[in-house]
Amino acid sequence: MPLRALLLLATLIARPAVAGPTDPAFAAMLRAVPAELPATAPLLAYARLDVGGGATPPALALSNMLPAPGLERGWPAAVGFNLAAVEAVLVVPGARPAETLRVLAGARGLTDAARVGEARTRRGFARDAAGAVPVFRRGANGAISITDREPEDPFGGGVGLSQRIALTPAGLVVTATDAAMARALGALRGGASLAGSAAGRAMLAGLGDATVVGALVLAPRVEPGDPARMLGAAPAAPLPGPPMPPWTFAALTEVAAPGGARRPRVVLATAEPEASRAALAARLPGAEVAVRPQRVESLAVVVADLPPEIGGATLRRWFEAMARREALPVEIGNGAR
Repeated sequence: MPLRALLLLATLIARPAVAGPTDPAFAAMLRAVPAELPATAPLLAYARLDVGGGATPPALALSNMLPAPGLERGWPAAVGFNLAAVEAVLVVPGARPAETLRVLAGARGLTDAARVGEARTRRGFARDAAGAVPVFRRGANGAISITDREPEDPFGGGVGLSQRIALTPAGLVVTATDAAMARALGALRGGASLAGSAAGRAMLAGLGDATVVGALVLAPRVEPGDPARMLGAAPAAPLPGPPMPPWTFAALTEVAAPGGARRPRVVLATAEPEASRAALAARLPGAEVAVRPQRVESLAVVVADLPPEIGGATLRRWFEAMARREALPVEIGNGAR
């Protein structure tokens, strides 16, 4: 579905959950994400490719969609569209590649049943005729088949990973198992989704009416014997300022204000807003840190806006630090081991 149409659809079907507007593209794609998710690192990544630029966004890197040089020319034949048609990508990484959920939005060709269906059925996919949402399937659940290897296919084709592909109002939804696809479609049909959860609504409230250019959404992971650690980070020294209290969700983002500059923004959904604000202010010198006046159920929203920048350097730096298991500004506790 074209992103403009997706924005209109999101505006029409969204029920007001918090005061103030939110980015409709990001909110619409979040509706495909089930509310109950494993605490992976990160929980979710998102990128607007049509307003991006510079180095590869973390969401695209996590999606395993990056084609080897020259292979992107084979995308239209393999999947029915090319990379340039993808305007936004949302990725929920799993513990294994077979557990990854991807949602793509963009040009009409992404969810064109005839074009995508022709490319898929020609490669041995079966179309599910039940329901209004076309779903194309190939392979056993989460299986890898050498005979299904297609390096040009960005959704695990390089190793012959099984695929389930649904053409939905939120965009192209891709999973490797029937169970994961059923959860995503259930969320889109009005089931429990991340967009409708208290933490998800708090995150959207913190993002406000800014366009979300990129986001890494984190869930705290308490490790046995070390409750102060988050995401397995092990910094050499304590982080500055007071310890960070536990939070429910954290979003490390790059946002673009309407008609304004792009800047990094950190959003916390927490039950302890003042302590969270103090910790963020100490860890992010120069940031404007504030507690938003509205609450979402029991959760308060803390927002830290960093100075404007070009190219999303801070978000990429946070992503790289997470990959190296280094401390992030939202580290729970004081970061000491």
